[in-house]
This record gives sequence, structure tokens and C-alpha cells, in this order.
Amino acid sequence: MPNENTHSFKMTIRKTFLIPFLKLVLLQVLFVGIYMLLLKQLNEITTTPLKSGGIILFLILHSLQFFWSIYILTKWFFNYYELTSKDIIVYSGVIFQHKKYFSLERAEMVSLKRGILGRIFNFGTICVELYMASNRYEVLMHRVPHPETYIEVIEKTLAEFGSPSLPNDS
Repeated sequence: MPNENTHSFKMTIRKTFLIPFLKLVLLQVLFVGIYMLLLKQLNEITTTPLKSGGIILFLILHSLQFFWSIYILTKWFFNYYELTSKDIIVYSGVIFQHKKYFSLERAEMVSLKRGILGRIFNFGTICVELYMASNRYEVLMHRVPHPETYIEVIEKTLAEFGSPSLPNDS
């Protein structure tokens, strides 16, 4: 297989879907609980809760839940990372898309941070340290599934950038 590091590539990296899924489940539980509490209050006030606003309450709560669910899903979909042979690009924003470019030529180190859920479900935060104009910056790629795969690609890219300077250092 030829040296694949010399070719340009572009990889889209989305955050794990586990966290938005858990948010959606908790949102469902919250709204069912709120609806049940309010319906119980309406039952104590009147014998016909559906006629006394139960249906309107139900529609309002489900509309709120629907729009909040759409927000969670669109935020997950429109916030992602792109790894190219030269840059890390961070995309953020739902209505107004923002792009931040970070050159891998300035990267010095890549590391991985994981919590307990990350170890269990195989995701983590990739930290790439960049040095520009005597300042240190960290590019954090949060909740990346299977982070070892991307760390390996980044390390190969860093080695490629550093390879021309290696013979001169010795």
C-alpha cells in the first residue's frame, strides 16, 4: 500500500449520539412528569379535566417538548469537526454557521481525556495542543466516538509535518 500520509484527506467527525439520546429520554420523562402533575391538579379542581384545559395543556407541553427535541437534534447535527491533511475545522452554530480553522502544522501534541461514560461507551475528548506566536492553544474535540482512530490519523499527520525537520536536528 503506498504511503497514504502524502495524500490529502477529509474526515467529518460528529460527537457521539449517546448524550443527545440521553437528553431526549430525560426530556420525555420530565414532560410526562409535568403533565401528570398538572393533570392531577386539574382532577382535584374539576371532575372533567379534559374539558377544563387538559387538552390545551397537553398540546402546549407536547409542542414545547417537540421544539426542544428539534433543538437538541439540530445542535448535535450542526456542531461537528472536520479533520483534513492540514487542518482541524470546528463547525458550530445552528442558524449562523461558524468555522474555526486550526493548522496541524502548528500542533505539538495530541492527547485523550475520558470520563467513566467515555470508557464504557468508547468516546472521549481529543486535545490537540497548538503553539502560535509563543502562545499555547488547545483544540478540544468533545465526545468523539472511537477517538483512538482519529488520534492515530492526527499523529501520522504530525509525524509527516515533522519529518522534514528530523534529519536536520540530528
